[in-house]
Amino acid sequence: MFTETDLPLTGEVGSRNLALPADFVEPISLHLTSGGSYVELRPDVAGEMPLQSGQGSPNAWAINGSNIQIDTPCDRAYSFSFRYRAKFALSDDKPTNWLIENHPDVYLAASLGWGAAFVMDDASLAKWKALAEEAINSIGWQISRSRLTTATVDPALLTSRFSITRG
Repeated sequence: MFTETDLPLTGEVGSRNLALPADFVEPISLHLTSGGSYVELRPDVAGEMPLQSGQGSPNAWAINGSNIQIDTPCDRAYSFSFRYRAKFALSDDKPTNWLIENHPDVYLAASLGWGAAFVMDDASLAKWKALAEEAINSIGWQISRSRLTTATVDPALLTSRFSITRG
């Protein structure tokens, strides 16, 4: 299980690379931020993304090794917001994470399950494993429900003049 994280980044003038964070697992989106507005940049594939030679405002990005590569070298220090899935790893710099803060019961059940496995108490292990799995499934369901969106129809399709055969 991973957590979704937003990370502010700053592009350097003349550069097309932004360093990936150490806890990076999988990208979700990259936005160019300016004056409180967010412009989503188009994700692409490293090695296939057309690269611009002149400096300017970026339009696309790809993961390339340990960097986020943007299609255009920055003509100024742009601000970005990178949304990604991160590891749950804890450290002195990061002593907590989303799961600990929002669902400490999962950590407790998993810890007690590992303790039961260590002392070879199969009955307790089965109980704690079932509780941990139930909590994890519930979290997954809650996350998927929060991501549901309403489908919209292009207004052009709602007019009586539109014909799929005539365009």
